[in-house]
Amino acid sequence: MAWTEQWSIKVDAHELNTIPTGGAYDTKCPEVGMMFEMDTILAPVDGDYPVLVRLQPREGRYTLNIQMTACTNAVWDTRLTQLQSWLSYGAHTFTFQVRGQSAAKTVQGAVTSMWLDFKGRRVSVSVLAPNPTLS
Repeated sequence: MAWTEQWSIKVDAHELNTIPTGGAYDTKCPEVGMMFEMDTILAPVDGDYPVLVRLQPREGRYTLNIQMTACTNAVWDTRLTQLQSWLSYGAHTFTFQVRGQSAAKTVQGAVTSMWLDFKGRRVSVSVLAPNPTLS
């Protein structure tokens, strides 16, 4: 089993954690690896307790916290435009491989909001995943 030392976070095959390879973005997603809440699907049985059919994941949210390296205002504008094109509102495929995972896992989600911190050179993106289970 291979051991990965760095986080790889991709949106539609675009790497968002490029600092380890000399790039401009350091991205973390605190929810990766968390167990999301599940709905229990039961079938009624006459005169007895209900029978478990399955556990179904509830929708969940992922937060991408992106820290840029220090840069001028013009470079900030260029980087922000790039991130906004990659993380446009709507459906995307997100791929995560965090430290310790031997293989990358994906989830389908939709970008619902983006917060900008101009002074701190940070961007935070909220992703709604109807089925938040990484597969």
